[in-house]
Amino acid sequence: MVYILLYKKFSNKQMLEIFISLIIIILGLFILLSKLSSDLLILIIGLELLLLGLSSLFLIQGIIFDDQYASIKSLKLLPIAGCESAIYLSKIISLYPKKSNLDIS
Repeated sequence: MVYILLYKKFSNKQMLEIFISLIIIILGLFILLSKLSSDLLILIIGLELLLLGLSSLFLIQGIIFDDQYASIKSLKLLPIAGCESAIYLSKIISLYPKKSNLDIS
């Protein structure tokens, strides 16, 4: 990523888009790696933020460098995010009536 930032001069709008996507990635990683969240729903939100940030970063890279492969990578991430959302939603639906909470500890 540092190489990308040093390779080309960016406009302020492009730098803002890169910065926002990096903030989303860092926030998703923080939620996933923190020991504070033992709630399954919070962990799913962290994973979704991480995938959203990566997808937006690939899209921005594809737009800036006119790279079709980066855009294809972003499109490959979207079905993966949808599938993991469906799997975790089914786990939440099956877990909640038994425990009456979503604590995974």
